[in-house]
Order: sequence, then structure tokens, then C-alpha cells
Amino acid sequence: MPRDQQNRRPSVGLVGLGLLGSALARRLIHRGYSVWGFDADPAAMGRFADAGGCAVSRPGDVVIADNPVILCLPDSDVVERVLQQLVPRCRAQTLLIDTTTGTPQKTQQMAATLLPAGIELIDASVLGSSRQAEDGDAVLMVGASRPAFHRCQSLLKQISENVIRVGEVGSGQQMKLVANLVLGLNRAVLAEGLQFAKKQGLNLHAVLEVLKAGAAYSRVMDTKALKMISEDFNPQARLNQHLKDVRLILDQAEQSRKSICRFLNCIETCWNASARWDTVTRTTVPSFEHGNKRDADIISCLVSVRRQSLANRNRMLAAAVRFRSRPPQRMATSRAGDFR
Repeated sequence: MPRDQQNRRPSVGLVGLGLLGSALARRLIHRGYSVWGFDADPAAMGRFADAGGCAVSRPGDVVIADNPVILCLPDSDVVERVLQQLVPRCRAQTLLIDTTTGTPQKTQQMAATLLPAGIELIDASVLGSSRQAEDGDAVLMVGASRPAFHRCQSLLKQISENVIRVGEVGSGQQMKLVANLVLGLNRAVLAEGLQFAKKQGLNLHAVLEVLKAGAAYSRVMDTKALKMISEDFNPQARLNQHLKDVRLILDQAEQSRKSICRFLNCIETCWNASARWDTVTRTTVPSFEHGNKRDADIISCLVSVRRQSLANRNRMLAAAVRFRSRPPQRMATSRAGDFR
């Protein structure tokens, strides 16, 4: 679309055009926004342009006048590097909206650094898949001052009607970690329950009907159960992104001196080890069927982790990664769909 036509529409900048970022871009374009976007991946830039976005050559070029800028990046370290290129182009009163699942304390520090220049950084974490975000069905958990929240509310409402301010800057990311903890364990325990039912010889479709009708119901059953039953393990998200979230949860718990269920340590160990392979193997929690002695050794390692204190976590994880780095034989198809 020509620049003059873009300028006649409400504008927003967007840095990060991965799965979620591109979904947000398409959503806003569909809602009548001019979206000026950047990504380091040329292929992502091409898809963005094909969808009607205005691709720019540098991150700082997404800053158009005093329009808001959305950041959708892998982690807070990347956000910090991108801000170094954005800030010189920003005016006072520019609003930066960080949708990254990042480190809350680092986001708070960056926000405090920018505030004297009149630039306000808030966090608006997204709860839901990229498809849900594009359809407007995601939940936005916002950490911002009340004035900043009111300034961005109309834009965020274009993304989803489910926009909730949970507190000051950083609290949206904290809430995302809480939600991901519950969501991840819901997925894991559903897979465990279906596997248990399968071993009892029960009809899994009947099992699912009972689970959805009773107190054990969770929305994970609507989105993941049939994929688990049909053994459809095609990944819907990147495993390393959820691994990053698990690590953030553990780090936040350690900083607050609160103990998180050791089951998370088991998940992290297994996923960290599996991430060493190009293809995720069947040795993912909680299903270890069709395993061999290597799997049994890994299970023993996981049990050992469960028994360790949180202070010994990193040592055990390193040992598991070293074990997994040995050249293995290719195993059966991925079971990543159990969790994503």
C-alpha cells in the first residue's frame, strides 16, 4: 500500500514478526491499522508485506510520529538491544508496548530508564496461541500505570476484548508466568491421564467425554485432547519458547524464595535435553513408551532431579544435557504435540 494511503489510517509500529508478531500484525491490518513492521528474518518481512503491512529496513523506522510501537520479541535481552535503536527515534509521550514473555524485573528497569525522557514502556503479555491472537480470542494481561493503560486501551481492544490491567509495569509478565505454569501442568496432566486410561484399556473418547463433563474439565481438553488421542504430534509452537518460560518460572520462584513443584524441574530437564536434537524424540514427559535403556537412564535422572533441592537444579540439568549430547539413534516420531 502506498505511504500516503498508509498515513490516512491509524498507525502502529511493530518489531518482531514471528508467529505471534505476525498474527498481531494481521489482526491490526484487518482492523484498519497501518502497521509498520520490522523483523531480522527477510522471509517474515516478505509475508508481512504480502499481508498488507509496510515493511521497513531498520527497527527504528517503525517509529512514525508519536504512534505506539509494539514489541514482540524472544526475550528481554533482545528487547533491550532493540530499544537502543528505537529510543533515539522516539518522541516524548511515545508509548512502547512489550508483548514479550520476558523477565519482569528487567522490564521494570528498562521502563524506569526510559521514563525521564517521557517514553513509557508497558508490558502486555498475550495468553493464547497465535491463532487465537489473530482471531481476537487471546487474553491481554497488562502491566502499566493507570494513565498509560488508558492511553493504550483502545489499541489493545482492537487486538482482543479481553484486556485486563493486573498492576504496574512488569506485572503482566508475572501474570503470564503464572498462567503458563497452570497451563503447562494442565497439558501435562491431561496427557498423563489419557495415557493412564489407555493402559487400563478404556475408550479414550469416552474418557474425554467424562472428563469434560465433570470437575476435572479444563479448556486444554478442547484444544489438545483430540490431538493427543489421535497421536497427532505436529508441533503448533516452538518447544524452546516454552522451555524459556519454564526457566523464567523457576528463576522467579527462586528469587522470591518460593519452592515450585519439582515436577517442573523434571520437565525442564527432559525438554532441555531434547532440545539438543534437531528432532524432538519420544522421550518427553510424561510418556516414555517405546523406550529403551537410554530412556530408562533418563527417567532415573529425572527422578533424581525431583529429589534434589532447588539449589542443585543447575548441576542436574547440566548433567542431563551432557548425557543427551552423546550420539543417539533416531527414535520414534515427536511427541511435542502432547504439550504444545
